[in-house]
Amino acid sequence: MKLETNNLSLFGYDLSNAFAWLRLAWRELLWDRDSPLLRAFEEPVRLYDADSLQEIGIYRGDQRLARDDRKIETQAVCLADSAVLSKTIQLPIAVEADLPEVMLLEAAANSPFPEADTVMGWRVAKREQSSLSVDLLITHKADARAAIASIDGAEELWARTSSSLVLMEGFEENRRRQRYLGSIKKVAFKCFVIVLLACVAPAMVSGFRFIQMEKVQQQFQDLKRDSASAVAARETLASANDLMDRFNVLIGEHPEPSYYLQLLTQQAADDVWLRNFNLKGLKLQITGYAEDATAFIQQLSQLEQFSQVKQRGGIRRDNASGREVFTLDVSLDPEFRVLEGEK
Repeated sequence: MKLETNNLSLFGYDLSNAFAWLRLAWRELLWDRDSPLLRAFEEPVRLYDADSLQEIGIYRGDQRLARDDRKIETQAVCLADSAVLSKTIQLPIAVEADLPEVMLLEAAANSPFPEADTVMGWRVAKREQSSLSVDLLITHKADARAAIASIDGAEELWARTSSSLVLMEGFEENRRRQRYLGSIKKVAFKCFVIVLLACVAPAMVSGFRFIQMEKVQQQFQDLKRDSASAVAARETLASANDLMDRFNVLIGEHPEPSYYLQLLTQQAADDVWLRNFNLKGLKLQITGYAEDATAFIQQLSQLEQFSQVKQRGGIRRDNASGREVFTLDVSLDPEFRVLEGEK
């Protein structure tokens, strides 16, 4: 379905010429002589006079520069006034959006040369509220080519009006325009990168902080696990120490029988022998036979390992062996037991 663009409207506003006015806005931003972009980025031109073949100066647009530190790649020739037809045309402001096409028609209508031999250039000289004043310059193509050929390396053709310089169209001016657009693109790209970095930098900082937080959290979890292992090991060690204490208590409450059996054996003479040996805690009960039980009991009472030696019942004589039978309750000295255990 074909879209009818002659009757576009939105909320009562006529949009039929919206694209043309948008194109005009871009053209003025990029190519208008008062554009800040053009003044900042347009490449200077070394201009020569077509008659004298002498350098006139270095120009950016219609402004002469005192000097320019950049390498000047473009050379241009300025036509003599006698070789140019100049006319100021008054146009309604409404045609500004289509001004290039309108000036082509004006050049065709005002040129005394055939269309194929016509070289033109134009410039808006004055803008008023309802009209435009446009300077139109026309020359013959043969004169234009002869002027450019007069300067070695010349690429562009310029001409003078009463108030300014005008670029004549149809030669190598597009090379300089492409370099101008390339400079703007580079600056725009750099600005885009700066803005992008300005937007991305906080996110990058947040990302780095998040990574650091994750790392710290991981370290905390590792430390927590290590701490849990250390606490478990400490609790295990405490349990082992408690168990050892209990073992020591049990060992203290139940002395080594062989030590006291050996002690009694060393103290007993050849006529003494034991029938019963019962050690329970710090209480030792022994039963035995001796020629003189009283002497043996007295001997045991003097030992420092025993705190008390007590005879149970009386001493009686065994009819079979003829020896005295004795039963003793012996209390072990706890202090001596501890010292002996430490030894």
